[in-house]
Amino acid sequence: MPDYNLSIGLGYKGSGRPNGVPAYNDQGAYLLGGFMASDDAQTPYFGRLVSANPAGTPDGKFYCGIPGGYVPMGLILYHAGIAMNDPAKPDSFITGQPITVMHCGTMWIHTWAKTVIGSIDPKIGCVVTVNNTTGELVFMPQGSGAQSGHTVLSGISVKSVSDDTSGALLFVNL
Repeated sequence: MPDYNLSIGLGYKGSGRPNGVPAYNDQGAYLLGGFMASDDAQTPYFGRLVSANPAGTPDGKFYCGIPGGYVPMGLILYHAGIAMNDPAKPDSFITGQPITVMHCGTMWIHTWAKTVIGSIDPKIGCVVTVNNTTGELVFMPQGSGAQSGHTVLSGISVKSVSDDTSGALLFVNL
């Protein structure tokens, strides 16, 4: 009996490109390094948004919030060495100190502001806004806009909320 099926080769060719192909990031996050501007009067707390001046120098000089004309760069990452070893500032960086910023990836946050009328605890599908001065995140109901002194951050979304830890998993894509 001949084995016709064992030598079959694919006889078609094409140039079509599949749509929706995943592109995984092996490192898990895109991080930016820099330092907090010494002329910024705000405290750079972990989880706050920082921005940079597109016309400014040097590169990597960050300011809390979004001053006029500045570009959002990411959220300040937690630093265990500071949290454990600096009792004077266990939840923030000192101005002028090197910091790391989450530019793209996922991160957990456990504190946020509810200082704006109508603000809510984080929920999937809610609108993420930021206080332009402090960089503190504020969550608003779906379909809301930014209140005065705040900016909608369309590059940040809530992916999950934990009832056990009272935290929210954010996807950051700035």
